[in-house]
Amino acid sequence: MNAMNLKTACLSLLAGAALALAAPAHAQENGPATAAEIDKWVADVKFQFLPNPLQSDESNAAVVQGYFNKTPGFPLWLMMDMGGALPVDKDHFSVNSAEKDEDGVWVLDLSCVDSVNGFFKLNFAIDPEKGEAALKVATAADGDIAMYQGKIGPYEGPGMPDFRNEKKAEEAERTAAVLDRIVPALDFTVKLNSELYGNKSQVVVRPGNVQAWSPRKFDADGYTVVCCEKQNGVWYVRLQVGEPTAVSEAMYLDLAIDSWTGDTNFRLGLADKLRHNWRAIVDGQVQMPE
Repeated sequence: MNAMNLKTACLSLLAGAALALAAPAHAQENGPATAAEIDKWVADVKFQFLPNPLQSDESNAAVVQGYFNKTPGFPLWLMMDMGGALPVDKDHFSVNSAEKDEDGVWVLDLSCVDSVNGFFKLNFAIDPEKGEAALKVATAADGDIAMYQGKIGPYEGPGMPDFRNEKKAEEAERTAAVLDRIVPALDFTVKLNSELYGNKSQVVVRPGNVQAWSPRKFDADGYTVVCCEKQNGVWYVRLQVGEPTAVSEAMYLDLAIDSWTGDTNFRLGLADKLRHNWRAIVDGQVQMPE
């Protein structure tokens, strides 16, 4: 895909803006950036790329889930496997070029290499006025593997969302304090939306055991923690709850938990069957311990 295709994808984000309204609040920025801020972030190659909760079926964003290993040298994992943000800086990426084209669109050519996952090439096209962006990811072995649509934001990430009043803000701070304790301890319960999953559906995570009713019961004694980290106010948890076999991929439980509200995205399945666009709707909420 050449730069013109990237620019077309970038500009088409305007047409899909209404779809992003279905996203949980944690997927949004605190406020719009100015053109001057965008120019500085991109010129310095220090920003976050925030993928849209809804990606097109043609983007291959779902196809690449579960096929890369989470390593300290692979900064793309959280975005590609969990829908998180991608911090972009000169410490993790080689900058092959970063300049505006004849239309004023920022076009970046970056690359990174990881001893486990291999070589990756990234091409960005970024609207200099609104920060809307398209990202193409390619590997040396397979060429173009996925296209992501989203926007860029400050490298430090968004802060606490703007709540309606002081009482709501104080409640959010208390919720975050509790979740920051129980989520990394892997000792919490998520009540799933009964309209989506049926009555009494829930996910119970305890040290060494996972149970889920969604609505069928799933029970795993023992699991491997692939990821449990907080980014931009969201806890991303991936537990491997089933080993791969000769005929099937590994099974994962994925949770994305908004630390300010407890709103949770959930999916459970084989690596090659994980639900696409799983960040687009709220599936449930973490229950506050008594």
